[in-house]
Amino acid sequence: MDAARVKPALSTNPPSEVDLLSSLPDCLIFQVFLNLPTKAVVKTSVLSTRWTNLWKDIPGLDLDPEDFNIHETFVSFVDNFLERNRGSSIHRFKLMYDSSYFEEPGLVNRWVDTTARLKVEHLDVSDYWDSLHL
Repeated sequence: MDAARVKPALSTNPPSEVDLLSSLPDCLIFQVFLNLPTKAVVKTSVLSTRWTNLWKDIPGLDLDPEDFNIHETFVSFVDNFLERNRGSSIHRFKLMYDSSYFEEPGLVNRWVDTTARLKVEHLDVSDYWDSLHL
């Protein structure tokens, strides 16, 4: 995680209310979020106004295309994540996909190549189709 991206915790609650989650520093929240699927991380954005866009700065991705109703949305989400993280390190890139579902030849290879150039620390790419037909 880039030190420049770590922000101190700011509470938006009145002083009389105690919100322990919002008082956690971003670096700790990032560590918790890195252990959750991206879909769950995005859902947490409704828990706190401070977290509305915080999920976008998580240095990891754990995606399953079944989490998306539209294939193009899934592709765009992965592309945008990789573009947002071009200047920083990615801790984890975990992707489950179904090769029978992907019409674009080389798309997953392009993502893996991009993560390799970004020096991702943990890479996990799995094809449902291959695992079902072994």
